[in-house]
Amino acid sequence: MAHQFTFSGPEPDDFANPGKCLTWARQFWEPERLRLTAENPAVPFVFPRSNGMDRGIAMEAWSRPLWLLLPAALGCKNRGEALPDWLEAAISSHVRAFVDGCDPDHPDYWGETGDQDQCYVEMAVLGVAMCVLPERFGADFSQRVRDQVIAWLTQIHDHAFPPNNWHFFRCFVTLGLLRLTQDLAETYASKRVFWAEIFQRDLRLLDSFYLGDGWYEDGEGGMRDYYNPFGFHTYALTLHALCPDDPILRRFRERTATFLPDYAAFFDASGAAIPFGRSMTYRFAQGSLFAACICFDLYAEVSPELPAWLDLSYMKTMLFRHLSQWMKYPIFTESGRLSVGYGYPNPQMAEEYNAHGSPGWGFKTFWFLSLSDEHPFWSAPLMEDPLPPGDGIRALPRMPAIAVRNEGGAHAFFLNAGQLVQGSPRWFPKHGEDKYAKLVYSSRFAFGVSVAPFGFNSCAIDSTLAVSMDGEHWMTRARCRGQTVTENSVRSIWRPWVEHEIEIETELIPEGAGHLRAHRIRASRSFFLCEGGFACPVDVETVETVPDGAWIQGGGLFSGVRALQSEGSLEVTEAGVHLLSPCSHLLFPRARVPFLRTTLHAGQSVLRTACYGGLDGVGGLDWLNAFA
Repeated sequence: MAHQFTFSGPEPDDFANPGKCLTWARQFWEPERLRLTAENPAVPFVFPRSNGMDRGIAMEAWSRPLWLLLPAALGCKNRGEALPDWLEAAISSHVRAFVDGCDPDHPDYWGETGDQDQCYVEMAVLGVAMCVLPERFGADFSQRVRDQVIAWLTQIHDHAFPPNNWHFFRCFVTLGLLRLTQDLAETYASKRVFWAEIFQRDLRLLDSFYLGDGWYEDGEGGMRDYYNPFGFHTYALTLHALCPDDPILRRFRERTATFLPDYAAFFDASGAAIPFGRSMTYRFAQGSLFAACICFDLYAEVSPELPAWLDLSYMKTMLFRHLSQWMKYPIFTESGRLSVGYGYPNPQMAEEYNAHGSPGWGFKTFWFLSLSDEHPFWSAPLMEDPLPPGDGIRALPRMPAIAVRNEGGAHAFFLNAGQLVQGSPRWFPKHGEDKYAKLVYSSRFAFGVSVAPFGFNSCAIDSTLAVSMDGEHWMTRARCRGQTVTENSVRSIWRPWVEHEIEIETELIPEGAGHLRAHRIRASRSFFLCEGGFACPVDVETVETVPDGAWIQGGGLFSGVRALQSEGSLEVTEAGVHLLSPCSHLLFPRARVPFLRTTLHAGQSVLRTACYGGLDGVGGLDWLNAFA
């Protein structure tokens, strides 16, 4: 059996001691160091992107560890300490590779870039490096090296960008160039004026994506997902720290304060986040906003616009628990590098823009390593019960969804109205319907993805609706319209087929420890409909079916569905437990789902269902039986 690499820590005491945190973080760097020692960083990995940008793959795998190394080095600087030998060697090797990569005469030259080039994403951390460690990334460069660095980085200003969060990356690079030329302002006067104009233009475009209530869309018509916290808000706070007087960035910081109470609802009390949307392989990047808020002093003690419960102890506790729960999953390769996948190594969960180095995006969560000894983070106590006040239900109309936290905070989930995932003519999110349009998303149960349109066994029916005309070709809910969110319910409309007059209006209602579903269906012909509950690991202890329901229990989880009184031309033809396709679930390599399968006929019908998912099997069964 292959050896499974495991990490030690973090322990609670680590988060009271900068030195212990630095030692713990070193564990993430050592496997990267061994890889970079064994391989030329310019050689692409055997993990081709769909767009064939092998140079971007190599640069990504080299650059993303800098999101870990930079805060570690900055923390030593802020504490007046010399860098430990391992960190000094790491920073020095990256500075050398940076210089070589910008040199057109060097064998490791990164080359010329083009429109929408992946290299622009990876340039961002170099811009940050030039700003926060200028003495290493620029101050001692010769004029020749400086000119080569400027020439290579300024390619980012000469090519087309997608109109989305990528413009943050250009902002970081532009600030880095301004910092690099700060002591030669007259020599680079015209360039500096141009760069400043580009910086403001990018900020204005990013500002135009604001929806209100602290939320952004990722480009016009774009998705609302984790790119809000680990993209728009984390990047904006970092930029504001580098440019505190910029009025747009001040406005961005204020919006982060508005967003934070919503974002707290994404996590259960263990620190586990609700998997939702694309780029799940970035894993603990989900916690990077807490780290940014801590480092850039956005918490209740110093930010009166925040509610009192969003204090430093809360953010420290959530950051610690979030990182701790991720260390419980087998997310590493045998050599100790972060694998592509989510709860386990699984390329099925990769996006078309992911490669072996992509999970390093999660290193942005380590900004807290940059804090000085005097920062109150180190002495802030960890909380025993990090739960926001209230009844555990929070409407998120901008998402649109309702966030629910039950079982004493141990389970968090979204009742999801579903997004109209537009994509573009060139690109549509892989498994977009499963990542954005399921009925429910859960911190404990996660979700699965369909692997083929043919065969019921290929369909990821967990926590969603699936429909079929012939009982063999199945499709799950997607491209929802007419979304509305109140404090008590979410509604949306789905029209599965353009050529058939079938419309499904779904209402989801939180109810105690579970939730209720009501589907109002108008159809011009007969079709099949299947409704799934939460997925559980395949090694379940209990599988029960009755004529109107099914439930399963195992792995400390309980999931069940029950048909309620319905109306119209329909019949529940089957209640059962479905086995998802292998490795099609984010957390469980094999998973089962309780389901109800129904035949609907032409006319109007109403299908009502009770659904429960949680840790308490006895309470879950009692809840379901109350609807019998």
